[in-house]
Amino acid sequence: MKLATLVSLLAASAAISATQDADVATLSPLILEQTIPLPGVKGKFDHLAIDVAQNRLFIAAKINNTLEVVDLRNGRRLRSVSGFSEPQGLLYLADTKQVVVANGGSGEVQFLEGTSLQVVHHFSFGADADNLRYDGDGRRIYVAAGYGEIGGIDLSTMSKLPDVKLPSHPEAFTIDKPGDRLLVNVPKANSVFVLGRTKATITARWKLTKAKVNSRWRQTRRTAGFS
Repeated sequence: MKLATLVSLLAASAAISATQDADVATLSPLILEQTIPLPGVKGKFDHLAIDVAQNRLFIAAKINNTLEVVDLRNGRRLRSVSGFSEPQGLLYLADTKQVVVANGGSGEVQFLEGTSLQVVHHFSFGADADNLRYDGDGRRIYVAAGYGEIGGIDLSTMSKLPDVKLPSHPEAFTIDKPGDRLLVNVPKANSVFVLGRTKATITARWKLTKAKVNSRWRQTRRTAGFS
């Protein structure tokens, strides 16, 4: 039996966001609140997304090729939705009440209606669609995909934006707010690439020697940390 271990994520996220400049040692430890069984789910989980209004958690069960939907209030599984191809990246768009799923196997990014969970839009990014980032100000979604590209979707017109080509597959990336940049970690190039959000161009390359996988952007101190 597969268990999804759910901790006090919302409380922890709020605490961390409010104390980004505080000493980490002063933060309270996470507390296990509940475990929710997901029988029949095989393999690892990838990304998660939350619908705060409806207390739903969406889980990308990559190996199982399903989207698992969990009721956080009552601690139970609501649905297991099949038909995906190695689902990885997830977003929940509260304004349009849609779930966005990036499929690593097919390279497709799918938009699902939030109640029926039926596909209403889909876009192809060639291969290995992975991390998703939502730019609420610009009404765009950015996608790390393929053998080296950052793609985008304009939510106002539901159309693809021009791709930005990179030397190899991008991993973690983040949006610099309130600036106009994306910071994209490309591990095999030992670099972080700085992209313009609106012009879809590479504006800088930061060479790294040790940090190769993850990224985090801290707005308050205007520093970027990579590990």
